[in-house]
Amino acid sequence: MTINTLYELVRNSVEKFASKVAFSMFEGDDVTYAEVGRRIEKVQEILTGAGLRAGDKVALLSSNMPNWGVCYFAVTSAGMVAVPILPDFSTEELEMIIAHSEAKALMVSDKLFAKLAKSTIESLHIVIRTKNLGVIASRPAAEKGAVGIPNPEDLAVIIYTSGTTSRPKGVMLSHANLCAQISMSAAIFPIFPDDTFLSVLPLAHTYECSIGMIYPFSMGARVVYLDRPPTASVLMPTLAEVRPSVMLIVPLIIEKIYRHQILAKFTSSGFWRALYKIDFMRRYLHRVAGKKLMKVFGGRLRFLGIGGAKLDTQAEQFMLE
Repeated sequence: MTINTLYELVRNSVEKFASKVAFSMFEGDDVTYAEVGRRIEKVQEILTGAGLRAGDKVALLSSNMPNWGVCYFAVTSAGMVAVPILPDFSTEELEMIIAHSEAKALMVSDKLFAKLAKSTIESLHIVIRTKNLGVIASRPAAEKGAVGIPNPEDLAVIIYTSGTTSRPKGVMLSHANLCAQISMSAAIFPIFPDDTFLSVLPLAHTYECSIGMIYPFSMGARVVYLDRPPTASVLMPTLAEVRPSVMLIVPLIIEKIYRHQILAKFTSSGFWRALYKIDFMRRYLHRVAGKKLMKVFGGRLRFLGIGGAKLDTQAEQFMLE
């Protein structure tokens, strides 16, 4: 079956994988595909009740949680346009993005709500709390809105860049753009319903959102979220319990593991340093360390994606060997 819109994707997955777990919070609740479908309908009723219609923009400013995906799919499958916003933007940048995108509604997590100015909240038709999908603020609608079934060419998402070189810019992606990624990803590395993802990167990053959320949802896999920063002390016990088969990270995470766990050991004495300088011994030591690292990651890892920045040369050599 060829899927060309997120509306088709949601309907197919909710029906096909109804009883399976779609999203989980680590040490928290599991949300099945059927429950995702029910929550999507609830969010769409709230949005249309506030007067929103297909084509309207809805900002999504939230920490990672099962309801992030619920909100994203509720907006896009209704023919509306999602505007995921990175959580580390300043108040000024948040105000600029919400105004520039012409968002009429906002879905926000508790901590990030505090970063918003009162004037920004008042400019919106409705503000929804992502934690429980309750309404934080709203104003009376002149008339009830309506959902629409999107076409493949319709705008689905506006993603604002991190703004490292200038002010954040809005990148416009259609339903066809996002769905094409699923086909390309499946051709590179297939995902199965028994796969478990551990998500540690912000979902507003298109890297994590597309490969780490949309792709597994389309295939009936499970995604587990953390409610805290992925420091070593947090990651180690989480990996041991979740035992992910797929995980996406940025270079900094694996570079820290390499420097502190691998390189530190092999340069701790003159004996180890001498061995480490010999090519075939270094490759052997890397293989031994790799087996131990595989156990640290839970022993089930099939795919480890490292992206978003350049990987340190030494760390890359270690991974390859």
